Amino acid sequence: MSYDEEYFCPNCGATLNEQDGFDPNNGTWTCTECGQHLMDDDIYDGDTFEGVAWYCDECGALLNRQTGFSDSYGSWTCTECGHTNGITENDIIDNDKITCPNCGADLSSEYSYECSCYSCGVKLHRDYSTDPFEVVEEDEEIECPNCGTNLKSQYSFNDLYNDYICSECGANLHREYSSDDFKIVEEEPEDKKIEENSLYSIKKSNNYTGNNSSKTTYSKRATTSNNSSTRAMNEYEYKLELEKLKIREREEKERRERENKVRKIKIIASVILSLFGAITLVLGFVLGEASGNSDSPLYALSMVGLLSLISLVFVWTFGGDKK
Repeated sequence: MSYDEEYFCPNCGATLNEQDGFDPNNGTWTCTECGQHLMDDDIYDGDTFEGVAWYCDECGALLNRQTGFSDSYGSWTCTECGHTNGITENDIIDNDKITCPNCGADLSSEYSYECSCYSCGVKLHRDYSTDPFEVVEEDEEIECPNCGTNLKSQYSFNDLYNDYICSECGANLHREYSSDDFKIVEEEPEDKKIEENSLYSIKKSNNYTGNNSSKTTYSKRATTSNNSSTRAMNEYEYKLELEKLKIREREEKERRERENKVRKIKIIASVILSLFGAITLVLGFVLGEASGNSDSPLYALSMVGLLSLISLVFVWTFGGDKK
């Protein structure tokens, strides 16, 4: 559209008439060359927030052009729809682009409240669409010092555990406090355990009937051996329960996979039966009508199609997830 008067951008000098969509009658325009937001002098009567375009929250009308408008009032009732709009500093929306706080990538086209930056991949969150994004701090991983597996991903792990056996590599782990890193607990070699038990047996046979000091030696050795046996038994029972847990998890996974496979087969069968039943039903009816004979055997095709559609009910009613 051409206008008698030529308009220029006061910031960069570009000819606004040549910019697609420009209309001086709108009262406001953003220069496509430099991005400067422009407003003509005759549409602004207030003097508090110079250069701010106020729009009605209800109908979108430009309030600056309405007779008697001034942004110094604090509020303004739109003459177009009657909606009362706030026109204070708190009501001004900054149209600057929204960027990733981690890498600075432009996220102006992102309208969700939670997203991942397309450039650096960090998780972002904001409470309102006008707020800037903030980086979401993810939980720190707890790694097994032996195999590097994230212990938090293991089913049996709990943050309160200070003693734990990694279900991935079987390493016996320990930490003093929950804020510490796990360390591998070095177990006593089997040869050393056998040697201690043998020494205990010799002490028992030679010294138990001796003086009080011999009895004391036997009592201490017996207590040490009992503690070692109890600890070994507890570790064995824990590992046994861990193996049982792995078996249950594997069986549960196989059961879910089997049910999903059966469900997919039933869906495919339902689609085939539906298409076959519908086509046969319509084809039998059309051919029967075309034959001109009300007793035409071609009508039997319609019955076959109808039975195919009815069979769908039996497939889903009596099929179950395991059949």
